[in-house]
Amino acid sequence: MQKLTLISEQKGAALIIFAVMMVLIATTLLVSQLNGTEIKIARDKKSAESLAEAKAALIGYAITYDDKHTGELYGYLPCPDISLNDVRDKFP
Repeated sequence: MQKLTLISEQKGAALIIFAVMMVLIATTLLVSQLNGTEIKIARDKKSAESLAEAKAALIGYAITYDDKHTGELYGYLPCPDISLNDVRDKFP
């Protein structure tokens, strides 16, 4: 009779331990997802700030183009550097 009582007590304890483990796993997954989201938001914010700064610089260049190139139309943007001089200087 004593053996039967011991088995029924162990079944309840195992269920409680299993439930606690499931809650811990769910909490860990939730916290890790929130942490990754915050990092992505911060990275996107920094990218947006950099793009806004580049946009302002390009608009400023286009507006002041006439000051440096008198007699020509204004509003031109700079051409990208297509030479490899900088690359050759950095990586001989």
